[in-house]
Amino acid sequence: NAGQNWWGFVHVLAADSEPGAWVDAVKAAQVSCSVEGVVLSDDVAAKEQINQAATLRSELIAQYGRWVWFILAVQGMQEDEAQADYLKRLSTLQQGIAEKAVQLVPR
Repeated sequence: NAGQNWWGFVHVLAADSEPGAWVDAVKAAQVSCSVEGVVLSDDVAAKEQINQAATLRSELIAQYGRWVWFILAVQGMQEDEAQADYLKRLSTLQQGIAEKAVQLVPR
């Protein structure tokens, strides 16, 4: 919805960075930019990462009044995996988590 004048920022994390380093990167970016969305392109494989996004969203809203959405990449369906098994795997990953503006998107 930003039209032709949108901006994008990229923060590349070191290959050996800690699992929650992306949260610190988003917080550090708030010093110089205000964003509408955050895309995490590394595959999310644990509920902890989804909950980190939900918590970070709440913190950004509380501290800066910035409504932010999150797109978290998840592993796509594997070659030898049936669709029903893939859906079960993703359902298990997100089970018990209901946070608006935090979405899981297959890579």
